[in-house]
Amino acid sequence: MGDRQLSLLVLGPFQLAIDGTPVTVARTKTRLTLIVLALHGNEPVAVDHLVDLLWDESPPASARANLRNYLTEAHRLLPARADGRPRLERAPGRVTLHVDPDELDVLRFAAELAAARRHRDEGAGRLAVDAYQRALDCWRGPAAGGPDATGPVGAQLDLLDSARLDAYDECVQLKLTLGAEPGDLTVLRETLARHPYRERTCANLMTALYRAGQAAEALELYRRTERALRDDLGVNPAPELERLHQAVLRHDPALAGTTTVPLRRGPWQALPLPSPFVPRPAEFDAATAGLATGPAVVLHGLAGAGKSALATAIAHARRPDFPDGCLYANLNGADARLPPATPRDVIARFLRALAVPGPVPADLDEAAAALRSHLAGRRILLVLDNAGSAEQVRPLLPADPSCAVVVTSRRTLATLDAAHVAVGKLPDAEALVLMTRLLGEERAATDPDALRRLVRACGHLPLALRIAASRLISRPDWRLRELADRLESEHRRLDELQADDLDVRAGFLVSHAALAAEPAAATAVLLFRRLGQVDAADVTAAAAAALLDRDEHTAERAADRLCRDHLLERSGPDRYRCHDLLRIFAREQAALSPGDDRDGAVRRLLLWYSGVLLGANRVLYPGRYQTPERAAATFAHRDDALRWLEAERDNIIAMLRHAGGEARPLVLALAIDLGPFLNSWGHWPVLSEVAALALRLAEELGDDRARADAYGQLGSARLRAGDEAGGGECFARALELYRALGDRTGECRSLNNLAIYHRRLGDYGTAVAHLHEVIEVRRQIGDRRGEATALDNLGLIYQSMGHYPEAIAAHEEGRRLVQRLGDPSLEALIVLNLGETVRLAARPGDAADLLREATKLARETGNRAAAAEALTSLAKVLAGQGLDREAEACRREAALLTSDG
Repeated sequence: MGDRQLSLLVLGPFQLAIDGTPVTVARTKTRLTLIVLALHGNEPVAVDHLVDLLWDESPPASARANLRNYLTEAHRLLPARADGRPRLERAPGRVTLHVDPDELDVLRFAAELAAARRHRDEGAGRLAVDAYQRALDCWRGPAAGGPDATGPVGAQLDLLDSARLDAYDECVQLKLTLGAEPGDLTVLRETLARHPYRERTCANLMTALYRAGQAAEALELYRRTERALRDDLGVNPAPELERLHQAVLRHDPALAGTTTVPLRRGPWQALPLPSPFVPRPAEFDAATAGLATGPAVVLHGLAGAGKSALATAIAHARRPDFPDGCLYANLNGADARLPPATPRDVIARFLRALAVPGPVPADLDEAAAALRSHLAGRRILLVLDNAGSAEQVRPLLPADPSCAVVVTSRRTLATLDAAHVAVGKLPDAEALVLMTRLLGEERAATDPDALRRLVRACGHLPLALRIAASRLISRPDWRLRELADRLESEHRRLDELQADDLDVRAGFLVSHAALAAEPAAATAVLLFRRLGQVDAADVTAAAAAALLDRDEHTAERAADRLCRDHLLERSGPDRYRCHDLLRIFAREQAALSPGDDRDGAVRRLLLWYSGVLLGANRVLYPGRYQTPERAAATFAHRDDALRWLEAERDNIIAMLRHAGGEARPLVLALAIDLGPFLNSWGHWPVLSEVAALALRLAEELGDDRARADAYGQLGSARLRAGDEAGGGECFARALELYRALGDRTGECRSLNNLAIYHRRLGDYGTAVAHLHEVIEVRRQIGDRRGEATALDNLGLIYQSMGHYPEAIAAHEEGRRLVQRLGDPSLEALIVLNLGETVRLAARPGDAADLLREATKLARETGNRAAAAEALTSLAKVLAGQGLDREAEACRREAALLTSDG
């Protein structure tokens, strides 16, 4: 099978042929899958990216399964490679189509176009024209033209068509520069008619018309193009096109084409592109768009994020737009150990590169003016790497809009008049691609799980990934898992991430030292060290204030100062996040500061979380948290409390996992107080972990009340997980402890839980008896909310017994109670149960109304689990009424709610 000849054609109508015989690809999605893989020939394509392209970012639930079918069909259609291996290589999360240039026209086009541009830049014009022609001969029509190529796939094909037009324009322009005939003017006219805003095509046609003695037509062509640009797009023609227009008006002799214009007139100092380099489409496109609308773009991000590599990639990609050269300077503004480059020194270097004779003015303003003067009228790109401040950059900026500047910095340089693009860690798919290219596909494929662990441990940071790969390359005897295991330990991770002159810690040290050298940044430095002591995913200004023992305004200014230097980043409104590797570094710096009250900072943060959580619980569970045992924050509305809990849930859990020692009583109280929210809003796996932690701490501290609370919460988690026996045992132990403490409220909660447990077992008599006891006690102590909950649970028992009238009566009585109490959260649950009971009682119309009301209440109170459950029941009602489309919509909505939770 390995000697069968494949031909895959995308540059025109899609065609697959084997040994010269066309192969029909019947299914549209299979054909589109092959097209996408062909566009990325020999490059891994993320499965998530394929799904988004094929279904326009609205994939069905079966998308991945469907994609597997399309890939299987494609595998059957494609012949094996020469060595017998399959064409389609599947790895976790990605797919690669392996092809040779003579098998795929996209690769041939790319290779010939690269050769043409290389010959052109080297001054070999005739060779360049021949290569351009070979590249254009790869095309048979619009890329993969057809009605199926729409949406995101169609957009990618449009980009390929644009590349063809660029190649055609470059070829014609080069012919004109060489004084040769540009080719058929009819083709030029038709191209511009189809693409009336392509100014380069217009310029080529104007030049060709002028040389053919048709100056009047050339001028009319300019007027039509100018009018189209202004009327349709609201923009003026580019300066180059305007200069050509003026040249035609004055019959400039240079237009006669009797001399060859140099293809490149200036130095090209851009750094070589690191190999391998993984494109960063989002940042690249943002930077390119920034250069299109202004003269400068600033790429800012933390140390090791790949800013310089991205700047280099932009320079090489935009090389045709800057024929007069590229000037590069390392401003050395990131390293406090070395003197930064002065603007005058950089200007002197640039003027020497531009072959400007004579001395450079000593005065900075005069030197900057000299640079601007020599840049004027030229199309030159300036790359200013590692800028330390806006003041360092401003004297180097050209005034001529035909020039452009790319700046990289670890600081945001927000006062610089430029487009600003943040460069952060690599997305998961791109990080995996980089590691695969660094290690080689064969070695990377030996352990995909370890490869993913390596990427996570490196924090998706390009510098860290390159260091990890270099260590593996230097140790061919190591398995990927061995280095992944080493990096798992946070205590040694930064030690492991250094190789030769590459060192993640060293990059962080430079940023930290630069900040610490500023007396005004002392509070920011202190906050950075203290953030290393907590494992929260992010913090608010209020949480930072607790760590610092300062007011919120001071904490916010300190956090913003850290963001400016990319030692911290904003993760949302009033939220700040520290990169994983930076957090480890911050912890190291804290350990080197013995006078810092680290334990006190953690204790204050725990107290702050405890107080705000108690305030949220008082709003959400008004009958349970009214005793003013400790300070609590105040929430005006339930929605505010829920939003805070959802935002801080993971942070609180992280604090619970890692805080200990003298802080154990605070951790225990925080764990117990978090339990009701986790239980009510369906976070049961997390509830199981938190309740088990609370139980262990309660036993260590000898706190029987906390033990009882923890047993109750752990029982609820186990019951939800299907462990009825474990749940019942926990409820029984909680009841025993509450009775020993004389806690009647806790006793009622345990009896209520036991009733749920016995209902699950089918022991309805015991369940009913428990609930009648609960109802009686709740009435005696005046706990109306607890009484309503018990009545609702009693309705569920009767529902299970098939006693629907009694069940409906219990639910309705419970609902009346909560309506008087004004508790929409509990009302949502009761209406949900009432609607389900009415459905089972064969009253579909009433059931549908109740379940819609339950869905609305659950959404308004933020209870996704209850809303999903109500929608699922409503789907059953609608399906029974023959409303299949509406039922399916409810099921889809319920699935989305549960997946978000």
